[in-house]
Amino acid sequence: MFCPECQKQDLKSCVYPGCETVTLAYCPPYYDEEGNCHIHDSNIRTAQYRCSNGHNWQEQTTGSCWCGWPNK
Repeated sequence: MFCPECQKQDLKSCVYPGCETVTLAYCPPYYDEEGNCHIHDSNIRTAQYRCSNGHNWQEQTTGSCWCGWPNK
């Protein structure tokens, strides 16, 4: 992982993860007609980071599945 601000400025830095929060919706897995397991986790994960040059940022991610969910 790289600091986005340091990349813009062509600097090098170390990245330190901070707190991470996750929404708590229950998203049960299921098996389709072919026996394939699907995990459609709609929870949002928010992670905070800082770099050794003093930049701070956060990133949000959501789950995905091998079948292309949620984009299909």
